[in-house]
Formats: sequence, C-alpha cells, structure tokens
Amino acid sequence: MLICDISTTHKYGKMSLDIMLEPYSLCWQEMVVLLALDGKPDSSQSLLTVLLQTDKGNVSKLLHKMEKKALLFRKPGILDKRQKDNVLTYKAQKLIPEVKKVMTEWESFCFRGLSPKEIELFSKISQVVFKNTMDLIGSSMENAITEIDEIPNK
Repeated sequence: MLICDISTTHKYGKMSLDIMLEPYSLCWQEMVVLLALDGKPDSSQSLLTVLLQTDKGNVSKLLHKMEKKALLFRKPGILDKRQKDNVLTYKAQKLIPEVKKVMTEWESFCFRGLSPKEIELFSKISQVVFKNTMDLIGSSMENAITEIDEIPNK
C-alpha cells in the first residue's frame, strides 16, 4: 500500500539522516530548516510546518533550539513586527555544504540500483502524488505548496 511505503520510508529515512548528521550535531529537522532557509531565506514558519510535518508550536521550539545552538537568529519581521524572520548565522552557513553533501549521499544510497532516467521519473511521480495529496486537504495548503515549489533543489 502506498501509505505504508511512504510511512516506512519517512520513518527510517529520518532515522538514517539523524545518524548521518550526528557528526555535525544536527538532526533531520534542523537540516530541513537550514536547507529551506538557505534556498529561500524568507521561508515562513507555515512553510517549515509543512516541511517538518508538525505543528507551529513544535516548529517554534525547534527554531528556539537552533537559535540557542547559534544556527539562526530571529528578528522581528519588516512588515509585521509580531512575525519573526529567521536568518542563518555564519556558523549555519558554513554547515550548508556539508549538509548538502549528507543529503546527496543519503539520496544516492536511497536511489541505488536506479538509472538516472528512473530517478527523474520517480521525482516527477512524487511531485504529482504530493500535489494530489495536498489537493485532498484543500486550498488552505496552497501558499505552502507554492513556497515549497520556490525552494531551489528541494
């Protein structure tokens, strides 16, 4: 069943990423935030909520944790002072190439045995399945989906 395949891949994929990120004192959630903010510096908290598949409260806790680890700093938004803009620190920016390398190694491992053409097809199919799944939820996710599409090399 598709749902079981997705769930199992999700669970064990996160676990394997955590192991691979240990040398950098990062977890998969922090990696997602780093890559999202690197690719799209104005990433909203609602986008991070979708990417991390959790609620705003947990994302806020994660961002505070990352701030304490000097990976990002949060400043009042330009247009809305109640909203926080998340900015990567120099320490985090230095980690980006290593995090991208880990992600590439992880993806290469996951795609073992597949040709480049099959990987491209998988990517296209995954995008269609993702968008179709989001359509089931409705237009409330439309902004987040648009933001996800704007992240380079997601």
